[in-house]
Amino acid sequence: MDITVIPPASDPEGGDLTVTAVGTVSPTGAGAGTAAVTDDRTVTFTPASGFTGTATFSYTVGDGADTATGTVTVEVAEPRADLTAALSAPETARLRSPFTYTAEVTNHGPNPAEGVVVALSLPPRVQAPGGGSQVVWQAGTLGTGDQRTFTVTVTAPPPPGRTLTATATVTADTADPDTSDNTDTANTAVVRR
Repeated sequence: MDITVIPPASDPEGGDLTVTAVGTVSPTGAGAGTAAVTDDRTVTFTPASGFTGTATFSYTVGDGADTATGTVTVEVAEPRADLTAALSAPETARLRSPFTYTAEVTNHGPNPAEGVVVALSLPPRVQAPGGGSQVVWQAGTLGTGDQRTFTVTVTAPPPPGRTLTATATVTADTADPDTSDNTDTANTAVVRR
C-alpha cells in the first residue's frame, strides 16, 4: 500500500520536502513486512504474507539542509472475502430418471478467497455418482469477482410425490465476514414417469 507522508509532513520555512529514507518495519521478529521510498512524497508498505496486526516504521524527510523523522503506524487486517453459494435444480424429476444439481460459487471480494471448498449434501436416498450422500469440490483460489460452477447428475429415487432437498455450502481458508449467504438449498419434486 502506498502511504503519502508529505503532507502531513511540512517545512515551517516553506521549503520543499522529500522523503529521504525509511527505517526498519516493526515488529521485526514477526516479519511484519517492508517499507521503501516510492517517490519524493510516498512510502510503499508491503505486509509480509500472513502478517496481521500493527506495524510501524520511521521515515526521514528533508529539505536539502535539515531533516526530520516521523513514524507511520499501519493496521494490517486479516484478508477477507465474501463468498456466496447458489444451488439450482429442476422443480420436478421423473422417478428413477437422472437430473442435475448446479452449484455456483462467487467471490465478491475484497480479497481473493483461498482454499475454497464446495460441499453438496444430497437428500436421503439420493446417491452421489461415486457413492455416498455428499459431493465435495475443491475450488482452490477464487479471485475477486470470480465465479465457479459445479454440476453433478443423480437419479430421482422412489417414492414419487416426495420432495428432495439438497444443500450446497461454500467454505474457505480466507475469513468471510458474512456467512449468511454461504449456504443455499434447492427442492425437486419426484413425479411418476
